[in-house]
Amino acid sequence: NNIDLIVSTGPPHTVHLIAQKVKKATGVKWLADFRDPWTNIDFYRELQLSSWADAKHRRLEKEVLVEADLVTTVSWNWGKDLSEIGNRDVEVITNGFDSEDFNDKVDVEIKKFSILHTGSMNRDRNPSAFWKVLSELCESDREFASDLEIELVGAIDFTVLGDLERFKLIDKARLVDRFNHDEVVLRQQNSAILLLALNDTPNISGVVPGKIFEYLKSNRPILTVGSVEGDSARIIKKTNHGVTVGFKDEAGMLIELKSLYEKFKIGALKVDSRGIEQYDRKVLTQAMCAQFEKAIRD
Repeated sequence: NNIDLIVSTGPPHTVHLIAQKVKKATGVKWLADFRDPWTNIDFYRELQLSSWADAKHRRLEKEVLVEADLVTTVSWNWGKDLSEIGNRDVEVITNGFDSEDFNDKVDVEIKKFSILHTGSMNRDRNPSAFWKVLSELCESDREFASDLEIELVGAIDFTVLGDLERFKLIDKARLVDRFNHDEVVLRQQNSAILLLALNDTPNISGVVPGKIFEYLKSNRPILTVGSVEGDSARIIKKTNHGVTVGFKDEAGMLIELKSLYEKFKIGALKVDSRGIEQYDRKVLTQAMCAQFEKAIRD
């Protein structure tokens, strides 16, 4: 046996069960990496499992968490949940960005108050209250209405389109199914603000979408609609990259949009980023390698 370590990364969480059997058969050290939760994932209840199936999922999950030599995950709240299930320490190593994807010398010329969201926007992620506030601002401020542009890059749910039409924003919206990655990165760097819409679902606190890290590296203000106590809000606050408002906090959205727009009008819509280098994939890879070494050593 020349194998020092086996690493399982899920979902699908069946890979952890395979790794569990390999460990039992060989005694090799095992690191279980959770990129998403198992029974605590936001759509778990929607699976409508029988009581027998639910109990089995929870039993298997606990076995994995107890028997793995090390466990890692991508956010602090998920780490806390897994730690409680397995009664053990769980290491957090977040996702990140690839610096080579970005041109830090790109000339940014922002002529419109452009709000960009990249990635899919499903029903749970549709920020209806945000569209409503934008509409009311347009009605009360003609200059704001003239400056506003909305760009949604990625698949959108029909409820998003319905809200844009209902709130009379459709003529200000550009809907694009997809761009190549280089174009997406460039558009992020040249937008006034970046919209991060989180899923309005249970267990949202630990959700940190991968795009948040590319948003950080794009060096534009981020406006997050989601849990103000969640891990996404934590990252944005610590890096000084924007603000988070609650899903239904229309008053908060209005305040933040007005503030961002005022800064846009005087050319002061910038971020004073702090500590984003910790989310560089090279740094994160080193952190994961350190976990590999720890698993083998211990």
